[in-house]
Amino acid sequence: MNIPAYEIKRSKETATGTRYLVRHWRSNKWIICSHASDNSIANPECEGQREYVLKKWNKLVGKQNFHR
Repeated sequence: MNIPAYEIKRSKETATGTRYLVRHWRSNKWIICSHASDNSIANPECEGQREYVLKKWNKLVGKQNFHR
């Protein structure tokens, strides 16, 4: 059975292209990137703990409700 390494939490179309908010299951890091699939990401812009990355996400795409 193939277990995905990443989970796409959100996506948003911006003026410079689509951005994805993903969670890496093994390291428990959150990442903002321009391409995401179940097992790979491309062009990571920001990565780290959840709260830090969500602050960057809100600045990038605007504040949205995000539940734990």
